[in-house]
Amino acid sequence: MSKIMRTMMLAFAVPFALLCAAPGVNAASDPDALARALEQVNRRLDQLEQQNQQLSARVDELTKQNDSLRAGNASQPAVAPAAAPAPAAQVAKADPKAVPADEWASRIRWGGDFRFREDYTDNSLNPHTRARETVRARMSAAITINDQFKGEVGIGTGNDPRGGSLTLGEASSRKYVGLDLAYMSWRPIEEVTLTGGKMREPYVRPGRSAFFDNEIRPEGLAVNYRDSRGIFGNAFNFWLEERAAMDDSKLRGGQVGWDGALGATKVKFGAGYWDYHNVQNRFPGFANSLVSEFGNTIYGTGAGARFAYDYDIGQLFAEATFPVGGIPLNLFADYGHNFEADNGLDTAYSIGFLLGKASSPGKWEAGVFTQKVEKDALFAQWTDSDYGNGLTDNDGYAWRVAYMAMKNVLLNVTYYDTQFAVDVGNEADYDRWQLDFNFTF
Repeated sequence: MSKIMRTMMLAFAVPFALLCAAPGVNAASDPDALARALEQVNRRLDQLEQQNQQLSARVDELTKQNDSLRAGNASQPAVAPAAAPAPAAQVAKADPKAVPADEWASRIRWGGDFRFREDYTDNSLNPHTRARETVRARMSAAITINDQFKGEVGIGTGNDPRGGSLTLGEASSRKYVGLDLAYMSWRPIEEVTLTGGKMREPYVRPGRSAFFDNEIRPEGLAVNYRDSRGIFGNAFNFWLEERAAMDDSKLRGGQVGWDGALGATKVKFGAGYWDYHNVQNRFPGFANSLVSEFGNTIYGTGAGARFAYDYDIGQLFAEATFPVGGIPLNLFADYGHNFEADNGLDTAYSIGFLLGKASSPGKWEAGVFTQKVEKDALFAQWTDSDYGNGLTDNDGYAWRVAYMAMKNVLLNVTYYDTQFAVDVGNEADYDRWQLDFNFTF
């Protein structure tokens, strides 16, 4: 410690020592007390000087170490700055198992629809004309797994196999929502698709034919073939009911045909075979607890009711679409015959047309078809649920007008002028009006 600094510290320490002297002692008049105070100050200064020397030595040591580290770093090559994280696409390419979240999102296509319906029914067997409002809602996610595999999972209202409409006015009760779609499809080559699960209809339904309800979601396996020439084939093996203690009921069948163009006319025609296997002598309710033969011939009553026939149905179908004054006109015909019914009530046909196509805002369509289904010509649990009270043994007409008011908003009116029990039992008139507000998203 320098002499100047030591002198300055003494200058401050002496008056401080005097102030800190014991109370009641006059330090200025007591030389012994002053000497003792100065001695204490000197000892403290000696201690501070020793600490200062130690700190100075430590600083010198750290300075030498720092100079040594700098010299060593100067001889090393420069270190490049840390690389920025690789883009998500590069990470996925380096590791095939790592799929970026944004790529997964692009593989999923969401869709759905909502329908509000005003429904008026006049059944001559019922003195009361029924007026009701119904809703139907569906939503699904279509997923692309890779170039060969795709799938779809969907939910929908209702638990009726032939429709998802729910009637309003049941004390504001909660409505049923169930699994509507759940399938995977595999396309190993361009011409072939194999589908398994609960699927959209994988068969041809010409025009507005009501041989099959358009809301049926078949369950099982299907194979579809189509080549560049327009030749197509469909084969399917669907479950009707799985049973633990007896043979299962299934639908096995297929269709073959051609779908192409002849000039400005689009043409589709073909033939099909539908084998409803193990239906005869089975309870007509299947998984339902109530008898639901829907017009087919049965024997027995209640829990003892059984189908009288199997349903092995041959089918011929055709449709053509061509412009008339710049407006598309679709003509179609469908024919079916059950080879297993021996009561003579084994034939069905449907013929009709649709003019226009309500496919974009401002577009419209209008059409009519006539259909006759004898009692055992078709398997009734799959026929249209609106035409002829949802029964076989029917006849009549269906008229339809539709208009797309704006994007994704379709309005349509359908009028069914039909009869049922036309061959067996007491014939009844069945008139039905439906006003639909359809929204897709």
